[in-house]
Amino acid sequence: MEQQQCSNPKCQTSSTTLKKCTRCYKASYCNTKCQSQHWKIHKKECTNIIINEVHTPYPDQPRNLHHESQEINRKAGETAKATKKALKQGIPILTISSTAQGMVMPNAPLPDGVPYNFALKQQAQNYFATGVSSKEGNLGNLKYEKVYRDYYDGILELEEEWMTFFAHVENYIHAENTCGILGTLATVYRQRGDEESHKLCEQVLNMEEKVLKIYKMSVDAIDNPATYHCYEGLEYKYNIIRFNLYLQQDRLKECEPVIRKLLEFEVKKNLDFDNQNYLWVLTTIGVVPSPENVFHLTKGQIRKLLQKFRDMQQSNIGQRETQEIQQRVALMQCSSCGVNEGSIGEFKACSRCSKIYYCSRDCQKKDWKTHKKVCNKK
Repeated sequence: MEQQQCSNPKCQTSSTTLKKCTRCYKASYCNTKCQSQHWKIHKKECTNIIINEVHTPYPDQPRNLHHESQEINRKAGETAKATKKALKQGIPILTISSTAQGMVMPNAPLPDGVPYNFALKQQAQNYFATGVSSKEGNLGNLKYEKVYRDYYDGILELEEEWMTFFAHVENYIHAENTCGILGTLATVYRQRGDEESHKLCEQVLNMEEKVLKIYKMSVDAIDNPATYHCYEGLEYKYNIIRFNLYLQQDRLKECEPVIRKLLEFEVKKNLDFDNQNYLWVLTTIGVVPSPENVFHLTKGQIRKLLQKFRDMQQSNIGQRETQEIQQRVALMQCSSCGVNEGSIGEFKACSRCSKIYYCSRDCQKKDWKTHKKVCNKK
């Protein structure tokens, strides 16, 4: 790897491990102190670089990145299809994982440096790989909440060991997978909407943020457009969940830096109207969603924008959508004993009407005399 020079003229240290500016990815620094000292000078140049890149989006890379993105999605789709089929048919999935420390496979000793509960990651990844559902209303891979939670708890148990494991550049794919899994778990908690779930959502997001930062260091070291494309997508999704959580909790002050990142991502990627989640709302406050405007939004404009999002959330349509989402990930209650599920899909629905749920066969038998009077076939 080539040596680079710190962009701070007062330092000019040369190294192969400099960190790039997270806005323009052009300037490089040996530490955060050097970056802070140079920010007043670099700020204007940084914004101009981004604006110029948006006007002439990725001169050599856009088509390549587009095809790479399509290829990644195609391969992910094939994996999801095969995994779903195996799970549906009850076929055991033999999991073999390559790590920087060595191969992890059944009936073989675990390599030194691999967390002893690594199987939790393998299991979570298998279920996560089923992908999102193409059918409206279906949970897709959200329904594997328990498996994701087990993995999250496993990381908490051995946090230092897991972070050391993720920090190996060759383990970047495991950090990448983990960000997706934690983001999905956080989405379940965020959508559930109650106070306790929101606390859990923030805790999971905080863990994802740690892994995302480590993953970013590996991405910088690998210096591959496709890998960087994956990182940007994960960071964008992380910011969406964080923004939605803060908005639901009416934490508008904390929304401000997050919405800026979301807007900057969408304008840098030159997304068309149909693919914009946030950029289009600028027009409702009289701002043209151009690169120049996005990178020079005032605090007042950001606050107006956030109020628009708040108004949309509190509108009749917004509240109805929120209720539908909450019902989709709601935990069921046993119709016999009143115990609540610990995670999605833990209880089984009555196989005749699919309207009520039971925690066990015994509870269903006890309740049958009462329930059969109102039980109707699907």
